[in-house]
Amino acid sequence: MAEQKAIENLLHEDRTFPPPPEFTAQANAQPGIHERAADDPIGYWTEQA
Repeated sequence: MAEQKAIENLLHEDRTFPPPPEFTAQANAQPGIHERAADDPIGYWTEQA
């Protein structure tokens, strides 16, 4: 039973790992891009094509 509990503990991961500043400085995605794509996926991908 202890083994099952250990496995269950691994399934509950709440940590986040933000990217290093050097990576985000060269990122191509603009703020709000995820919201734009979620609000109008067809329009968003039409613009990207």
